[in-house]
Amino acid sequence: PYNRNTVKVDATGLPHNIELDSTTHNVIPTRRSVHQIKFGHRQINRYILKVLMGGSANKPAPFNTVALGDDGQQLGFITEGGILMLSNEGSLPALTLSLPKGGTCLIAPAGIVPNTQYVQEVMCE
Repeated sequence: PYNRNTVKVDATGLPHNIELDSTTHNVIPTRRSVHQIKFGHRQINRYILKVLMGGSANKPAPFNTVALGDDGQQLGFITEGGILMLSNEGSLPALTLSLPKGGTCLIAPAGIVPNTQYVQEVMCE
C-alpha cells in the first residue's frame, strides 16, 4: 500500500498576470510510477486605477463605489483615495461606477494599460 502524496506548486515566481486554478494536487504512487500533473492556469489582466470624478473638482471617487462591467457583473470597488484594483480575463470593458449615494458615471477603457505596476489616473464622466 502506498500513501497519498500532496504535490504543491510555489506560485511566487510566476508572472503577475498568471493565476493557477489550484496550487496542490494529490497523487497515490505505485511501484516505479511517474505522474505527470497538469496545473490549470489562466492569464489575467490586472489594473490599478485612481478614479477621479469628472467635473471641475476632479476629486477621487467615493469609498465603496462599485465598479460594474458592461454585462452588469461586479468587478471591484473603490477604496480610500479613489483606488480601484481590477483583475479581468480578456480586455477591459467599459466600466460603470455605481456611487454609494446614488447615480452612476462611466470610465472608457481607451488608454488604460494592463499589467503595469503603476497607478493609472482615469476620469469617471
